[in-house]
Amino acid sequence: MSQEIAKIEEIDEDEVFEDETYLERLVALEGAFPSAIKYPIAKTYSATAWVAGGLLTYGSKFMWYATTSSMFLVIPYSLLGILDADGEAQLKQVQAQQDQEALLLNGPTGGVPAPPTN
Repeated sequence: MSQEIAKIEEIDEDEVFEDETYLERLVALEGAFPSAIKYPIAKTYSATAWVAGGLLTYGSKFMWYATTSSMFLVIPYSLLGILDADGEAQLKQVQAQQDQEALLLNGPTGGVPAPPTN
């Protein structure tokens, strides 16, 4: 029985790790992989990071130009369209009011004298 306890204590001592950071563990894994594997992975990671950085930079510039261009070019035209629609509604309202006034002043014939009845 004491031999079993000694084996368990020995296993426990082997499993105890020192406090290592993740960086230290990664550096320790460097020797586990051959250069033929590490180089393509590093190259792929580098290319992916470069593309992502470029997309972020140029994508944000594109969004800035698109937003400011729409503010200066599209919004004024849309406001003009709204104002034109309001102007047309007012014009129709004025014309309807003038038609009512003409009808009241001139009678149902519109100011044209009725033909004589003999």
